Amino acid sequence: MDTLLQLLVNGLVAGSIYALVAMGFSLIYGTTRFFNLAHGSIAAVGGYGVFLFSRLLGWPLWSGVILGVLCAGLAGWALDKLIYLPLRRRKASGMILLVASLGVFTVIPSLFAIAFGTHFHNLIPSTLISVLRFGSVVFTQVQLIVLGSSVLVFAILVLGLRFTRLGRVIRAGLLLKGVIAAIVGGIGSIPGAILGGFLLGSVENLGIWQIGAEWKEAIAFALLILFLVFRPEGIVRRR
Repeated sequence: MDTLLQLLVNGLVAGSIYALVAMGFSLIYGTTRFFNLAHGSIAAVGGYGVFLFSRLLGWPLWSGVILGVLCAGLAGWALDKLIYLPLRRRKASGMILLVASLGVFTVIPSLFAIAFGTHFHNLIPSTLISVLRFGSVVFTQVQLIVLGSSVLVFAILVLGLRFTRLGRVIRAGLLLKGVIAAIVGGIGSIPGAILGGFLLGSVENLGIWQIGAEWKEAIAFALLILFLVFRPEGIVRRR
């Protein structure tokens, strides 16, 4: 029972990350009717931005995180202005935009590999590797930060969509795991994206417990196939 509870906690943490990415996919699709495959690569820009500023340049982690977020936002803005906007002005079809985003999805990781190498980069400082216990459940400080920041982002986005003028406009029009979570939850649905992310994270971790970590990707795609076959509209059906 303790093992199951720990796996559910790990799934909750992983699911919160998937849900954040899935929310981005849903938000973009809901406003543009365009499935931006490069969204995960733009999210990676933020991660590499944190690595650049906090690790390579030695700046404090908090400043690296802020600058990493700004880098991701700037990259997304530049991508839209330089590639997607000119295509939309030429009345490009959704398929052309999809292919363009696939090209960006391919190019950006290659540029990262050239600039930073293909090996694993650790962003976690030694001050955040301690472990906290709540009964039989173990949390790392990083996991608590991930959960806390995810909840904060969820709350800000939901409140912004509900109570701001821009949010109401977006609602009216509203990396691979994020795509799956968005589809499972229901494309274009922010609550669905959150539910899809948490469901995917939980199913993955429970599957790893039963059949091994090497099946993690297969579990994710199996969940996707099940939803595409039996509930293609996702958990939350858009009206």
